Amino acid sequence: MPTPEERLNRLAELNVLAQVKNIYQTSIMRKAMHEQKAPAVHGWVLDIHTGLIKDLNVLTEQWHFYPSCLLTEIPMMTVAKVKSTDEVAGCCCHEALEIR
Repeated sequence: MPTPEERLNRLAELNVLAQVKNIYQTSIMRKAMHEQKAPAVHGWVLDIHTGLIKDLNVLTEQWHFYPSCLLTEIPMMTVAKVKSTDEVAGCCCHEALEIR
């Protein structure tokens, strides 16, 4: 990005994308998704110079398919390691592996 203003605007967009994903990681939203009653969440950024809203078109459908470990009944097990199933840092979608 050539100008500091463009870099700041992009940083704001990246922050909105991260916060939308954070909303989907809350226990309330995970429960709503499990019950198939989750609301649609949109990522919008307001341009304070023009007053226009920019829709970032965040694709949230992919997060609807990951079951939360908090909502499933898993027998007691020892977690050997947690492997991220998503390449985005901070994702809560992990696979627990048993020690055998």
